[in-house]
Amino acid sequence: MGSGLLLKLARDSMLEVYRAERLIDKEKLLKEYPILATPMACKVAIYLEEELFSSYMSEAEIPLLENIILSAKKAAFEADSEHILTSTQFLHAQLELTLFTPDGVISEKDEPILKDKEAFVSY
Repeated sequence: MGSGLLLKLARDSMLEVYRAERLIDKEKLLKEYPILATPMACKVAIYLEEELFSSYMSEAEIPLLENIILSAKKAAFEADSEHILTSTQFLHAQLELTLFTPDGVISEKDEPILKDKEAFVSY
């Protein structure tokens, strides 16, 4: 399981809210990647134009799968009432996922879905 899958999981978590439908098959993911059932803290940070927009750090008391989903949604929609991620911002945002493993901290950023800065509008 690569970090790309985990970043996609974070992004899909946000997309579930925009589309108002379930996109993540938790049972399938847990069967394919049993490590996702391991309790592990994580942090999801959202960047717009290389600047921190919002972030949320979870506790290690629940499975990693649930922590990533929870952290992504809270970072995008609940971390700060002044920083609710619009769908336009979502397309231009970079996500950073940090895992707090027993062996140390692992962190990786993805690329925005749309990289054209001319199309970015901040409200």
